[in-house]
Order: sequence, then structure tokens, then C-alpha cells
Amino acid sequence: MFEQMKRKRANWDNETTKILLELCIEEKDKNNFTNQGPTTEGWTNVVGNFIVKASVIYKQSQLQTKLNNLKKKYREWKDLQKRTRLTHEKRTGGIAATDEWLQTHYTVRALHIASAFTVLQNCACGSVL
Repeated sequence: MFEQMKRKRANWDNETTKILLELCIEEKDKNNFTNQGPTTEGWTNVVGNFIVKASVIYKQSQLQTKLNNLKKKYREWKDLQKRTRLTHEKRTGGIAATDEWLQTHYTVRALHIASAFTVLQNCACGSVL
């Protein structure tokens, strides 16, 4: 019977994520990167340098999964930004929106709240909330 090795789960905090991204940027600058991600040589460099800089051993597949998840989240954020026209306010760290967007969405939200309040007023369940 074969014993399975326990897999070490990757623990990603801000610092290890930053290290991974910086290493990928270095490989991109060295042209060890394609549209899909690091080349074979690029991944070899990323994995080796990640072990040294992060002081933790993760397999290439773990680093690749993290990079792919980050790219997916970035694409989702860009798509959401495009659809909502919301942006990141660098000065405050908050969300910036046009007056038109705020007016439209606050009005819709107010209508939903008013509608819900009317429903609660007309049912006996309002007293338990």
C-alpha cells in the first residue's frame, strides 16, 4: 500500500503575493513570459527565487494557480469597472463614482428599501425583525 505524502497547502499573505508578482515582472522584463504566463525558463527562475525570497517552498503548480487566480480577479475587476464606471480613488483608497452613477444607484436603493418597508408594515412578521 502506498502512503500519500501530505500536501503542503500554500498560505498566501500580502507579502508572499507581492514576491510572486515581483518575480513574474522580473521574468517578463527578461522576456521569459508569454501571453499565458512565464515560459519554462521563467517558471524555473520564479520557483527558485520564490523559495529564496519568501523562505517557503511551494511547487510550480501552486505558484501558477495563485498567478492564474490573480489574473482572473484582475480581469473581473476591470470588467466590473468598465460596466459600472466606478474607479479607485488613489488619494483616499476608496471608490470613486460619478454623480450620475451615485444618483441613479442611490435612487434605486431607496426604492428597494421603501418597498421592503411597505411589505414589512403590511405583514405580521415585521415585529420579529
